[in-house]
Amino acid sequence: MRRTIASLSILGLLASSPACGEVTSSSTFFSVICKIDQAIGFNWRNNEWVEARFKPPTYVISKFDASKNTVECSAVVLDTDFKEFEQIRYPSPSTGIGISKGCYHLKMLGLERDLLPVGLECDEMWTGKQDNSVLHHVICEDSSSGASFQFQINGTIVLTNTYSPFVLKPLPEGGRDSITLEIGKCAQIP
Repeated sequence: MRRTIASLSILGLLASSPACGEVTSSSTFFSVICKIDQAIGFNWRNNEWVEARFKPPTYVISKFDASKNTVECSAVVLDTDFKEFEQIRYPSPSTGIGISKGCYHLKMLGLERDLLPVGLECDEMWTGKQDNSVLHHVICEDSSSGASFQFQINGTIVLTNTYSPFVLKPLPEGGRDSITLEIGKCAQIP
């Protein structure tokens, strides 16, 4: 019964996503809930990769203030002036595409801990002009785990995990983690 109520709540948030406002400042902190529609990939079985389908999870992604929690974001952030870190830069102003950095957590619902052990330094892609920007999407990559994800606040999410073939220290008995590709939808949490 609780699972049904939780599922209905998630679907309600996703259905009502346009009600939340657009993010127009790189210093705005927010969270999104992302329901995966399909999760596919490969499992390592008998020394070969075998196609697999996975149970689609639900994630919460949160942007947090790195200046108040420096341990949680990458080392690059520690040496950076935080205002400069979050500032939207327009490398080619005529294109109307800007970029900034932000720190994000990825948590899978149902797990007690964050999916990644620390926050990630992510690229934020903006559209518009310098004084009138709107966050278009966010790109995050964790080179230590091989996980990467891209999402729009009220739109699509794509996650991949491809680290497994390149592990430096194999799992017991020659095992390997699964390789995955997930796609779904996100909605801003009011």
